[in-house]
Amino acid sequence: MKVIDTLHILAIGRNPAIMAVVERLLNSHEHWKGLSVTSNAAALSAIEQTPYNIVLLCAGIPAAEEDTLRQALLQRQPQVIIAQHYGGGSGLLESEVRGLLAAHNISLSL
Repeated sequence: MKVIDTLHILAIGRNPAIMAVVERLLNSHEHWKGLSVTSNAAALSAIEQTPYNIVLLCAGIPAAEEDTLRQALLQRQPQVIIAQHYGGGSGLLESEVRGLLAAHNISLSL
């Protein structure tokens, strides 16, 4: 099992108001550090600067762009976990993230 001190999460979506809420929810957890962006350019810039563990693809990304975006993210950080986030509140977000960690044998040191 891989143990990490801080979980870095990048959330990408198109609605600025929703993404601000997602970022607030991510950062409300101890040992989680989240950033939300609303454009592909900002996402690629962010992933070039920070080693993210998880990328969440949120609402509003057109299907035609999603595959290209996934490929570009993985080209920059092949180990990053990319998952779709459909919304639904803080409980669902936390469950999704914890499920991704478990599925990839990652735990947070406490």
